[in-house]
Amino acid sequence: MSESVAAAVPIVRCFAGEQGCGLVAAAVERMQESESSCPHLSDLLGIPSAPGAERRTLHLFAYGRRARVVVDGPTAIGTIGASDLIPAGRLLRLLRNGPVLGFAKDAEKIVLLLNVAWLLEQAA
Repeated sequence: MSESVAAAVPIVRCFAGEQGCGLVAAAVERMQESESSCPHLSDLLGIPSAPGAERRTLHLFAYGRRARVVVDGPTAIGTIGASDLIPAGRLLRLLRNGPVLGFAKDAEKIVLLLNVAWLLEQAA
């Protein structure tokens, strides 16, 4: 997932169960060991979690709001460029306020690009 530096956006890559996910890295204040008191990304998205997966808590801050969410690992910081994006269909454009902003390619896998505003609202 790379493009020229000027056209690349830093993202945090993680998983919700077996599904690869990404969110804008600027919204992640820090990552730490999993906290059981936080909602799990898999539960928020309605995806089965991966038993025994490495888990981390993401501390999010954006739009003047804070929240914590547990994600499955591995987690990594990467970049995403225009050539990595998969065009969104009409239905996804109608669901702009939902959890998924779009899709990207990462090697041979599809990554869900998550809506940070939605995550903050759901995880608060």
